[in-house]
Amino acid sequence: QMIDQTWQPNALNVSATAGGTTIPASTVYSAQKSNDGKTLVLRYVNFASATTPAPATKVTVHLKARGGGVVETTGAATLWTLESADALGANPPGNPTLISPKKSTLSNFADGAVLHVPSNAYIIVEATLA
Repeated sequence: QMIDQTWQPNALNVSATAGGTTIPASTVYSAQKSNDGKTLVLRYVNFASATTPAPATKVTVHLKARGGGVVETTGAATLWTLESADALGANPPGNPTLISPKKSTLSNFADGAVLHVPSNAYIIVEATLA
């Protein structure tokens, strides 16, 4: 549901660092833009392994254009979060929505925004570009 409702066709070149070390994009994050250039989608996975939960973390987002300038947003964005304390958690028949996406609004999403990512979570930010 989260991926289907936020999918955009144009992959963007994106990079991230943690403690000065580049994090491989294939493992934890990606970014896409709509054909009309008005929607930006960021995806981030905070997962270590089935036996070792990833701790909650903070992710600082820097929105930089290819030429080095800042990419401007309208300020508001939608945040989708899918999380489970149990990395092997599932939805049992008696509680089919136990692990479900939660949708909220980020009121001030722009360059330098800090996202609080729960343990064992997949988040998607959908922002409108100015």
